[in-house]
Amino acid sequence: MAHEAKKEGLDIYVDSAGTANYHEGEEPDERTTATCKKHDVPIDHLARTVREEDFTTFDYILASDIQNLGTLQRMAPEDSPATIALFGSFDDNKSIADPYYGNISGFENVYNQCTRYSKAFFRSALKRRSVL
Repeated sequence: MAHEAKKEGLDIYVDSAGTANYHEGEEPDERTTATCKKHDVPIDHLARTVREEDFTTFDYILASDIQNLGTLQRMAPEDSPATIALFGSFDDNKSIADPYYGNISGFENVYNQCTRYSKAFFRSALKRRSVL
């Protein structure tokens, strides 16, 4: 999303975090890195878990799938101003399939979905300037 925002000339802050700490502090999967490199998308990020302060720091928190959407909604403090939504809800309302147990083609599919969803998000929802 950050790469697409830059291409569109949008000044937004984008971060990434998981709802579980399976890979906390690790670099991205080598298939993610390969896919991003293929598309000239820079990566400088270590895995982290969603924190309570994210619900006040970010205007939007976008979930990759329905399960994570529910987890994020349960995690959110009652007074959270963040809009929590399914990333795909800005386009085809589909979840992003986890490519972890598949091959590189799954990562390419995720890249294409994220690119499409980012553009749809920019068109329909971007009113504030930070996204997790």
